Amino acid sequence: MLLPIKAIIGKKPRKDGSSVIYFQYCYSSTNRVLLNTEIAVPSIHWNRKRQSISKSLPEELGNAETLNADLRRMLKTIETIVEHGNRNDVENLGTYVKGLFTPPSMLTAFLKFR
Repeated sequence: MLLPIKAIIGKKPRKDGSSVIYFQYCYSSTNRVLLNTEIAVPSIHWNRKRQSISKSLPEELGNAETLNADLRRMLKTIETIVEHGNRNDVENLGTYVKGLFTPPSMLTAFLKFR
């Protein structure tokens, strides 16, 4: 399904030189919301055209294949949330999606302390 969702890398690098990857969901021509994936890589290892982490990512920073699989799973989750919101005529879809989307690491931490 083609939804106005794309993976982007943050413009401001963190102190360690990496930048956070976000999913940008444009729910109208003037409104958009950024969804934090909690995955951060140096911008030199981000393939903007493919919207993925390049294979040149050093192993000590993570496995590019695994991180890209995580990004694909998150994208599918976001698409499911958007489709559900559209089916149920949710008024402010951006707020709805942002409220429901939880990166896997946050969910794992929540379940651990529950």
